[in-house]
Amino acid sequence: MKLSNNIIRMNFDEDGRLFALENDSIKIPFEQDAQTNAFKIQLRSSEGKIIDLLPDSQPAMSVEKSGGAQILVSTWNLSGGWGKITFTGRVELPEDSPVSYWTCEIENHTQHAIWQINYPKISGLGSFHGRENSPDWLAVPFGMGKIIPEPVKKVNYHRNKVEDFSRTEFGNFDVEGGGNIAYSYPGMLTMQYLAFGRPGSGGIYFGAHDGNALYKKFGMYADGKSGKHAALLLKQYPEDRTRYSGNFKSFYPAVAGIYRDDWWGASEIYREWAVKQLWCAKGPVKKRNDIPAWVKEIDLWYWNWMFSELSHPRYILPAIRYFREKLGCEIGFHWYSSTGEHFDTSWRIPEIYPENRDIKNALLKGVRELHGMGVKCIPYVNGRTCDPDTESFKKINGMDWIVRDENGNPADIKASYRPTMCPTAEPYQDWLCRIVTRMVDDCEMDGAYLDVISSNYAVPCFDERHDHPPGGHGHWHYGYRKMLEKIQQEIKQRSPGNFIASESVIECFLDLFDLDLAREISNLKGHVGLEDTLPIPMFHSVYHDYHMTYGTVSDFKNPKTLEKANMEAFRLQEALCLTGGGQLMISGFFAGDENAEKFHEQREYMENLIKAHMAARKWLNLGVWKAPLNIRCDKVSVKYLPDLPPKENIPAVLSGCFELDGQLCAVLVNHTSITRKISFELQLANYGINKACKLEELYPGKNQTGIITDGTISLTMVMNAAETKILVVKPENK
Repeated sequence: MKLSNNIIRMNFDEDGRLFALENDSIKIPFEQDAQTNAFKIQLRSSEGKIIDLLPDSQPAMSVEKSGGAQILVSTWNLSGGWGKITFTGRVELPEDSPVSYWTCEIENHTQHAIWQINYPKISGLGSFHGRENSPDWLAVPFGMGKIIPEPVKKVNYHRNKVEDFSRTEFGNFDVEGGGNIAYSYPGMLTMQYLAFGRPGSGGIYFGAHDGNALYKKFGMYADGKSGKHAALLLKQYPEDRTRYSGNFKSFYPAVAGIYRDDWWGASEIYREWAVKQLWCAKGPVKKRNDIPAWVKEIDLWYWNWMFSELSHPRYILPAIRYFREKLGCEIGFHWYSSTGEHFDTSWRIPEIYPENRDIKNALLKGVRELHGMGVKCIPYVNGRTCDPDTESFKKINGMDWIVRDENGNPADIKASYRPTMCPTAEPYQDWLCRIVTRMVDDCEMDGAYLDVISSNYAVPCFDERHDHPPGGHGHWHYGYRKMLEKIQQEIKQRSPGNFIASESVIECFLDLFDLDLAREISNLKGHVGLEDTLPIPMFHSVYHDYHMTYGTVSDFKNPKTLEKANMEAFRLQEALCLTGGGQLMISGFFAGDENAEKFHEQREYMENLIKAHMAARKWLNLGVWKAPLNIRCDKVSVKYLPDLPPKENIPAVLSGCFELDGQLCAVLVNHTSITRKISFELQLANYGINKACKLEELYPGKNQTGIITDGTISLTMVMNAAETKILVVKPENK
């Protein structure tokens, strides 16, 4: 069976499996002989036994037409000692669309509950073969985004390394066996699409377009037994996972098709859908009045996460004052252990209010000094887990509101000493709201940082006392939305300048957090042992103009030894933050470091980046992310940790492009210690500029090259060691 339009062509075999997908420039690498089952259904018996159902015969197949769309309908009838199931899959290909939309229905004539549906499954995928030193890769929206080279090989031969701490704190709770690159959403997957292809050549787009942000899992899995193939797979769930004899109908479409160019070609497809969803209904940041104006002006954040024992104002205020007075930049302070309780040790999580009068007075004095400098500050508040020994936890009968599995047990492995709360629980929502407003009211904080809400794994909850169906379904999304709406209402009533942020990002809450800590944009360390991954601004490529972020993982000094950090890694990480479109951050810099000679190189580099951000602030904070420049320059290797191999083939000069009000801003950073010669051509039409324009260098100098009329900018230049440049293309009439 075939589906085709003027963009893509799809072929399905007699078993209902997609075995060919192509357009005029690319053919997805299927190996038909290696394909496996088209779907799998899991049933759960009343005794808790899981029954796996696979298609055991060919489906009845037909192609229908509706308007300009073609629709493939495939129906399987399954039967056994467990009963009968009718499974119907529908694949719709609209005209003029690069993607198809997949849904399914299940008629359940059994005494069992539908537990999980693995559909669609696009199997038999091999590797894209191409140029040497240019392997294929999988772009995954894990946090801000990651590129994983040679993913088919990795899912077959890599074994995920998951330690207890990372399993709970970094969202690997649902990492499945082997080397599968798959996670839950909403969770560490911050958006609902993947891109599998080769640099500059396009590839396969796969994901879900679900505006209700329902619980799901998806990713790339090892497929078959050859060790050479993979499948892209979505795991979806019924509203009630315990309903015996219950039927199922997809709540949203899975989406599969072809994107063009590089991974950001997939982002363009996703963005067209994404900005029409609930979380973008308030409009771009530049038009939103509910986000404080000062947040839109921030250049630099200060934080003390890895140095939370140095939380007293006497260690911190001189360091912040140094940058504020020397550069005049706008600064926010992300304050860990603001009450003197050390992070992740003896905290009364989530309580943070300083009961000790001396500590409170010192904190209040510090906050007022910061405000006197024009600096805003927010305290750390844990927005997910609780210390069960606190009186406030017991007062709300906290154990009634933790997440529980299908057997009634605590669902999170940390539950014995810090259980995860169900976000739908109103007593918990109100408690967290009181914690935030008390810090605003009594300690004069400017809001709060609510940790581990964004970009942290959702936990299915089966507690029938809670306001959600068994299994949760959409509980993580609508439960937290209700909580965040309460908090925003309370703090904005006190002052429209108050704000909240969370850890990393996730699309479904971007309208409720004013901005987010997104340190993963500069994280060179691999995930679950995948050490050759690289961070990419995947989230920004979709939502940069709808959501601001800040942060880095780099520190001025090693948190354990207090020695100066590795400079080549430090420069690269901060360059990734700036060119990716994030607000910068200083970490590991305290009173006494302002004039310390050993930190001179880092101070100078950061000061140049901050000045560059100040020059390009409106584009970097409010602009639409655009594809980076295709710069011809040297490639380098960067050693970032002593016990891990270096990152290879990193461009010596990184770039990022952002459009605002018809003007294009290009940020270039030479993150190396020597001078580099670079060249590039900028095709203005690719950036939506179709008129004569002029090119200006905003930073470090203010130079003009004159009027460009032929639609192409070709430049060759020399960039000094650790230099940053800001170039702006302006239409002539601007």
